[in-house]
Amino acid sequence: MTNTVVFLIYHGMGHFNACFRLAKSLSSDHDVVFAGHSSFKSYIETQGFIFYPLSTVPFGMGLEQWINEQQKSKYPYLKTIQDRWSDRLYKLREAELNQLLKDLEPDTILIDSYQSTDFIVLYPSIKNTSTRVAFIQTMLPTIVRENLPPINSTILPSDTDEIKKAWKQFRWKSIKKTAKEKLRYLGMDDNAIIQRRIGKNKIPTSLLAEEKNLRGASFTNIDEFILAPAEFDFQQHISNVFQKYIGFQPDLKRIEVSDMEYFKLDAEIRRKVKENESILIYCSFGSVRASDTSAVNTFIKKLFQAVHDRNCIVILSINSIQHENTLSEAPQNVYILKAAPQIEILARADLFITHGGLNSIKEAVYMGVPMLVYPLHDITDTAGNSSRIVYHQLGLRGDLLNDTVEDINKKIVELINNDVYKKNIFTLREKDEEYSLLFRKFYDELTPLH
Repeated sequence: MTNTVVFLIYHGMGHFNACFRLAKSLSSDHDVVFAGHSSFKSYIETQGFIFYPLSTVPFGMGLEQWINEQQKSKYPYLKTIQDRWSDRLYKLREAELNQLLKDLEPDTILIDSYQSTDFIVLYPSIKNTSTRVAFIQTMLPTIVRENLPPINSTILPSDTDEIKKAWKQFRWKSIKKTAKEKLRYLGMDDNAIIQRRIGKNKIPTSLLAEEKNLRGASFTNIDEFILAPAEFDFQQHISNVFQKYIGFQPDLKRIEVSDMEYFKLDAEIRRKVKENESILIYCSFGSVRASDTSAVNTFIKKLFQAVHDRNCIVILSINSIQHENTLSEAPQNVYILKAAPQIEILARADLFITHGGLNSIKEAVYMGVPMLVYPLHDITDTAGNSSRIVYHQLGLRGDLLNDTVEDINKKIVELINNDVYKKNIFTLREKDEEYSLLFRKFYDELTPLH
């Protein structure tokens, strides 16, 4: 009888992409199922995997207001307060995940660490069974420690004073966030919702971590597979025994989503690069939030000026209509796509301008492309990823709002002409390749909770 493994993944394209190589490594002797938001069904099935659609969202992540706005509730704020106090999101999630357990009877469940509260939901149903569970960390560890830079900061390990400030700021922001939520939702903040369920579901203290995560619930003594090599982290990083660095694990053969315009322009781009001996620059910021649009537009205008008279071809991947006015100013050597086959382009690019998502970084490393990183915000991991790019000299970091046209030009010249970045990238890739079999080893060693 074939074993079944379920990847329970957060609703973000990058979260799914990060897991494909792991899934393929299990597919020879497992039925592999991805479970997530129904909008990803077609994409996951295109990759050759079974998809189990979910209509609910993880609880304890502050999504009540968004859900009520999506459902066009008559009084979304009042409904949000009611939902928080009645635990509606938890109950909906519990019913759906219990149905998943009944339908699929999985031997193993791999939970995206970004939605770690799903473990709280599943625990009562799997605690006395043979079902194994582990976390998949698609970012670097998100635990905040006093002596290390947080993953959402641009601080380097040598900046001890800044690390202390960042720790104080983290604590202060957490206090302010909790106080604001308690006031807004009449005492039922995200943490209160999580703690209520931890108590009701009788999660043992042996599984509860004292250290705080940037988001969600923190657990200990449950294996967490970190999708990066330890060598990409700071040398000063501290790992718990249950945290397993398993390497980047990029799926370089995944089927990419591409703008049809790319296939019309590809031959022209290749011809111009060859005839003019131009450098090829690929620029992509992933999915841009509405609140980041202005900053991205400001940068794109300066990038256009920086490359206008340079012997280069730029492929810019940007998919928001909020950028249309800015994109109309593009010079003739810039090609704009709504969706680009990133791996295919990076295979022949000379430089990658990126927001610093971990998937983009690992693909650049495997294609040997130096990076110019412009983190968009300090909410997730892009700022901390950029610090590691700088720390290991895999590329340079810029300031999205404050870099001038001259700054951008200088950084492009440095990255194109200085071989140290490529050498360091190749060294890291060689180290990462040593991790290729670790996931399967650690996976096979997993044991049930009881």
